[in-house]
Amino acid sequence: MSAAERPVGDGDGRSDGAATSGGRSGAPVRRLTDADARGGRLARRLRPAGDGDDAPEAIRPSRPLWENVAVLVAAMAGGTLVAELAGAANLGTALSFGQIAFAIALVVILVRR
Repeated sequence: MSAAERPVGDGDGRSDGAATSGGRSGAPVRRLTDADARGGRLARRLRPAGDGDDAPEAIRPSRPLWENVAVLVAAMAGGTLVAELAGAANLGTALSFGQIAFAIALVVILVRR
């Protein structure tokens, strides 16, 4: 079979180029959206039957940006100060520990969101 005779697709044998869910049902794959994550139709369908609660879970609002920035600045300054007081060889070494504290605080902020 030459390249001109091969069907165009994603390798599942379909010539229309549509992706399928594992090639079993032949139905197109539906991508999940933010509405699904917030408790849309698909999330309600996937919820176990008989749980008695049809209301979606409330999404916890995140803190304002200025509060997150203040936490990051405080972590950087605090880590640097602790390293200086602990006897860091120079300011560059102390700032390195401040940077580590900044990274840890950033991960905590992102995970809690």
